[in-house]
Amino acid sequence: RQETPQGLQQKKPPEPPEKWKHLFEARDGFTNYAFNRMELQRLANPLSEYVDGYQQRGRTWVIRLTDDITGQTMELITGRDGAGLTLNGTPWHQDATDPDPDVEPDEYPGLLTAAIQWHRLIRSGLNDWTDTMYLGTEQHLETGQIVDLVMTRQDTLTCRWMFVADQELPFGVDVDWGLTYDESRLLFANWTVDGPVQYPGKLGLILPATGEIRWLTVNRLELR
Repeated sequence: RQETPQGLQQKKPPEPPEKWKHLFEARDGFTNYAFNRMELQRLANPLSEYVDGYQQRGRTWVIRLTDDITGQTMELITGRDGAGLTLNGTPWHQDATDPDPDVEPDEYPGLLTAAIQWHRLIRSGLNDWTDTMYLGTEQHLETGQIVDLVMTRQDTLTCRWMFVADQELPFGVDVDWGLTYDESRLLFANWTVDGPVQYPGKLGLILPATGEIRWLTVNRLELR
């Protein structure tokens, strides 16, 4: 009688030698997550050491901005609960816990959501999200800059933080809503430590329709 062949049996991978166990960490989707964690800590540790010196960084920020093209001035307010600004007499507010892409200002799409994530990064570093991992390096499309990428995820929002060599603070962030909406894309330039928290002298909002960078000058940051 012919017997039915059994399915292939998957062998359990061998345990690494004792002297190399500190270089191995199991995680679904990774051959060895330990090396990913090392790269993540290479970026996360200097950032944490840098921002930890600012004890009041978690307070609400009042940021005075000027559009470099139109000369329009505005006040961006961002904190733990959300972000808002008023443009031409129209108030806009984005909630931190339940963000809605449809309540972003038409002139500056994604600015409020990206500002909320920026505030969260500065107050808590890279360890305050449900999931965080290193993604490797790539060339930034609009600027040509080579960047290290770190992904953070919370609920439906995924952020891709960009870092450049010899700079602890981020070069930019792309925020993915997890829906059929364009990403919120923000660049940070000319970081300064001359204030109550560190902040960039320029914010560059990348417009989704054209890829154009719309630069906003940060005139002042106050704590509330």
